[in-house]
Amino acid sequence: MDQICTQNKSPAVGAALVTLLERPVEFAIPFREVEVVVMGQHHELGLLDEGSEIVIIQEDLCDELGLEVNRKQRLTMQTANGGKEEIQDYVEYLELEVGEVKTYAHAFVV
Repeated sequence: MDQICTQNKSPAVGAALVTLLERPVEFAIPFREVEVVVMGQHHELGLLDEGSEIVIIQEDLCDELGLEVNRKQRLTMQTANGGKEEIQDYVEYLELEVGEVKTYAHAFVV
């Protein structure tokens, strides 16, 4: 990878990742807290993680909102610290609104 960079050629994807990881932390995109309206009725602070592949909702919020939880699907999630956690329950078509943007997601319950 060093050869590619020193020859002024376009770096391969792997080289770009290595270069990115060597940058100081202030160049990383931080997580952001955003106000989310859940199911059109509950205001909650949510964590916006642009690199995330799944949506997660806390079980106590599901109970509070009376959401129907599907217990048929299982997923193994890799946590940020490299561990693994199995998630079984999820809510289908959870309505989420941030600002003027409304969307729907399947959200796993933790």
